[in-house]
Amino acid sequence: MYITGSELKRRWNLTGDNPTQTVTYFRQPYGQGVQNLGPMTTQTDQVLNDFEGWALPDFHKRLREGELIPFTPYRKLTISGSCVACNWDAWQWVSGQQVHHWCEPEWYFPSTDWLITSDELKAAANIALSDKYVTNAAAKIYSEGFDALTWLAELKDIRHLWKQISEKLLFKDVPRNMRGLSFISQVKKRVKAGASDWLSYRYGWRQLYLDFKNLNEAINGLNETRSRYSKRAGLSQTSSNTTTTIVPQAALYNYMKVKTDKLTVSYRGTVAADIEVPEFQFSPLQTAWELLSYSFVLDWFVNVGKTLSAISFLAGAKAYTASRGVKVTLERSYEHYPCDYKSDYISGGASMSASNIGEFELREPCRVPYFPHFALNIDDTKIVDLVSLIIQRLK
Repeated sequence: MYITGSELKRRWNLTGDNPTQTVTYFRQPYGQGVQNLGPMTTQTDQVLNDFEGWALPDFHKRLREGELIPFTPYRKLTISGSCVACNWDAWQWVSGQQVHHWCEPEWYFPSTDWLITSDELKAAANIALSDKYVTNAAAKIYSEGFDALTWLAELKDIRHLWKQISEKLLFKDVPRNMRGLSFISQVKKRVKAGASDWLSYRYGWRQLYLDFKNLNEAINGLNETRSRYSKRAGLSQTSSNTTTTIVPQAALYNYMKVKTDKLTVSYRGTVAADIEVPEFQFSPLQTAWELLSYSFVLDWFVNVGKTLSAISFLAGAKAYTASRGVKVTLERSYEHYPCDYKSDYISGGASMSASNIGEFELREPCRVPYFPHFALNIDDTKIVDLVSLIIQRLK
């Protein structure tokens, strides 16, 4: 049974969706000398807080009583940043005399590139990409048990592993494999043997150790009773981008704009369920997939194995509630300063520096998917695995 968030009762809206700004101007004291006017400083702040959520009646009481509380929608948007611009007096030689140039701050700083808009944050929040992590969370719950059928089906491979390692230890295969080969052929043979040894470790001995470890945990857990599970899965991705632009401005100098954005997007799937996970599991579909040649490679790109575990979870769950979520964090730094001074320019200029951070978090109830999703799951170790597989298949 899928528990929905049908008991939505209350909503908060702290502010509107559009950023608000407060601007203050102040001029620092004059320096000594008639011609030194001193700088004018402009400070601009951007502040936005927007929250939307729901509350369930008697939430804490129902939680204490052990009720499976459904996930409810949630949305939060915050932006906080400030910009300080300093406009110094500018001097220029004209007919052998110093001539003072002064402009108001808005003349020099019309740029609003440092501001973060809610549309920027929302555009990066593709919550549909979190569906695969809901699948992974459900698979984690069902994987609490021991996959006995797959373990029994793979026992036949243990004999091959022992035979292979005994030949390596006793060097029985060296004369037979290397006799009469050229140096290049021997190197190729060694590389291919090394790739085979790596795969034997990764998907043979290592997996055998994990199977016996899980078997021991399953035996120790036979007397334990547990019916409530909660698991979470997710991924965070971070990217940075810096743009530099030279803008022709006044007759005295140009402007350099430097903007750096650091974007972090976190995807998350959460599942809570009332389910009695069997300590020893017999799932024919999952076992058939595990025994399929190179199925583990396909799982790097499409989460078929996780989906089969999630389907087994759905078959055994008495009740469950699930949610998918995404959180976007954008950190922005911005600088705007003069460059390319003209030959007759003496001193002064205008500069600005700003920092801003915006966060957008979104959560919504969902169902555990029945179908696989594209899920690229590649790291450095799996790249080595893939290269070893290719080497092993070469003639």
